[in-house]
Amino acid sequence: MNQTSSTVTPGRVLQAWRAYSGLSGAEVARRIGVEPAALSQWEHDKRTPSSPYAVTAMAKALGLSVDEIAAMEGMWRTAASVTALPAHATWFHNFKLPTGSVWAWMRNQPRNVDQRVVLEFGPFNKTFTIPANSGGLLVHSPTSLPNPPLTVTFDGEGWADFGRGVIPETVATELGFTMVAARDVIGGHAPMFQPLASDEGPEPHSMLAGIRRAASWFNVTWSQVSAHFGVMRPVVPTARALESETLATTRRPGNAVTDAEGQLVSQLMMTPEQVRAIRDARGLSRSDVADKASEYDPNSPISTRMLETLEASGRVPNAAHALARLDMIYETDGRLGIDRVEDFQNATRTSDGRFSPNFPWYWQGHVWLQVQAPQPHDAGVMELVWGPWRRHVRVRSFDVVTTRKAMLGPDPKIEDSESSVRPNSKPSRKKPLDHNPKLFVRLPHGWNLSAGMGAVPTALDINVGWRPVNLRAALALVLESVKAIELTRPREPERPTDN
Repeated sequence: MNQTSSTVTPGRVLQAWRAYSGLSGAEVARRIGVEPAALSQWEHDKRTPSSPYAVTAMAKALGLSVDEIAAMEGMWRTAASVTALPAHATWFHNFKLPTGSVWAWMRNQPRNVDQRVVLEFGPFNKTFTIPANSGGLLVHSPTSLPNPPLTVTFDGEGWADFGRGVIPETVATELGFTMVAARDVIGGHAPMFQPLASDEGPEPHSMLAGIRRAASWFNVTWSQVSAHFGVMRPVVPTARALESETLATTRRPGNAVTDAEGQLVSQLMMTPEQVRAIRDARGLSRSDVADKASEYDPNSPISTRMLETLEASGRVPNAAHALARLDMIYETDGRLGIDRVEDFQNATRTSDGRFSPNFPWYWQGHVWLQVQAPQPHDAGVMELVWGPWRRHVRVRSFDVVTTRKAMLGPDPKIEDSESSVRPNSKPSRKKPLDHNPKLFVRLPHGWNLSAGMGAVPTALDINVGWRPVNLRAALALVLESVKAIELTRPREPERPTDN
């Protein structure tokens, strides 16, 4: 276990929220049907609630709002990350739609010095200071988007957790962490690109109008954001050279699985003890995890016995993309392990020769691509197009690059259910922006591609530097984003009408 300076534990989270409600422990215990002694053990970290549902029941018993319930559940679930997960210098997160109120909770290493951390979201970035020996820093926002990802970079290493809901100031004070509103700090740096001008054409004019409208909903000053959206202007991306290592069995504690050709198929990137610790930290039983993992892919179930073996010996479950499914459940942002989805011999290709990897619908987070040229020292340009975005990269044979899949795909079970209910329904009109676009990769003639999921330590990150494929795509991206933000914008309370 990591020893940290943070005093925030799952039990203290429960205590703080109960204090906020003003209810006694005995009253809360009565409302949720447990003994007062059991609740006291939860609050003093001597015993863990039997399941996350017990925490949900407690939150409801406290009389919290829907947003507060989500925040309490998220804080309880992530409080123990600092004891269960290794610290890292960089963390990423893509919020799922619809987002509503969201937060990022950053905690530092156990040092008696303040620590700096940089938050980046698209064209915006801000440096913060996390006080030493505190409960950390929490930045909250009334809304967000799945793409671009929120990136947290520590000056050193630390922990970042992400969640939804609204956290009252009194809870923050009780737990000893600082809260900062995102809208109070955005737009304070110089723009990275030449700002858009409304007289450049109809698309920039419409983009700026949409952004202005969204900013007004959250009382964000127009001058704070208007100068930063030159990032939406399409350009021909420069193909820059990379220096990376090949994807191979890495020097990590977990076991690796290879195919008949000796190529890596999957590898656990944590020790068995860490895997069990993160499951315990999330408040999940092996049965809970097995059920959820099997829901992701009913054709390749994961059993409690497989999980027990994984936690005892590090043996990767013999099930399709097992590590990726567990990573989504444990919210470890690709750091649990690496899973391959397509190899050099069987990669999916389109009729025009481009590659199009099939990532599972449930995956959201790090994806990696490895190229193979006809000759070991060949170099060439890789073109990537993902929905409205495009990127060029100069690579050598066996280079590995990594970016992120921002959106979840449609759940096949829901799709099948809907199609069975409306077998003769007409297809809906095509939306201006595909919410779950496929990735297309063009490589020089004779090259091959392998792809997978998970955070590869030796890969080169190409998550920045993407630009819209054209102005129409940029406009569609902005308008769809404004539409998503509108779903969570503050609204005036409805006034009763006279009969």
